[in-house]
Amino acid sequence: MHFSEQAEQDRRRRHYTKQRRIEELWRDDEVRHLLQLPAEPFEAFRLQAAVVNKYGEIRIDEATIPLHGQAAPGTEVMVQLYWDRLAILNHRHEPMLTVPRPYTGRSADIPWPQVFANWLRKPRSVTHSQFLRMLPVSLQSYEPDIRKERLQALHHWSTVYALEQIEEALNVHGLEQDVSRITAFLGMKHGKRDVPVTWRETLSPPGTRMDNYLERYDRLMGVM
Repeated sequence: MHFSEQAEQDRRRRHYTKQRRIEELWRDDEVRHLLQLPAEPFEAFRLQAAVVNKYGEIRIDEATIPLHGQAAPGTEVMVQLYWDRLAILNHRHEPMLTVPRPYTGRSADIPWPQVFANWLRKPRSVTHSQFLRMLPVSLQSYEPDIRKERLQALHHWSTVYALEQIEEALNVHGLEQDVSRITAFLGMKHGKRDVPVTWRETLSPPGTRMDNYLERYDRLMGVM
């Protein structure tokens, strides 16, 4: 006989003095003396303040956490440290961002369009940002003379394509530094026709560049 079956039988046994079943006596005591558990579970956390540095990051739990432009440099935010995650709150104690704690081994999704937009506001901060080493090697090249152009292109591309697709295009021989040709390659390879407004179309054959001929040209090329 299992212990659970023995316990169940014992609960139905009558108390030797009160002559009532033990399970009935337990229910009476439970109603009178025990508190009900809350409907919402309680999670313990520690509250800690942090100041946003000039790169839009905070240092907490021995890790650097970027706030993706959600808090201005020099402002103070509050951090709730749970056992498995960090919740960053603004000055009104409203949640802005939740990331896993470093020791859990989990990774947080990075909003690359926002990261590139922040870099565009401060191009010199690129080399100091922890995000730079998270990019594929081919996307880490930011020569001063083309840095702004490359960041503008990466911001646009990242809203349409995955980083792996962008990396693939940059590794194609002859496309490394030509933004317009990379954009065209991405569009043809991955089915997106969205290009920056500053891109000048030079790849189509003569006679097909007028707006009223684009639909006909797409049909001829099998692009739907």
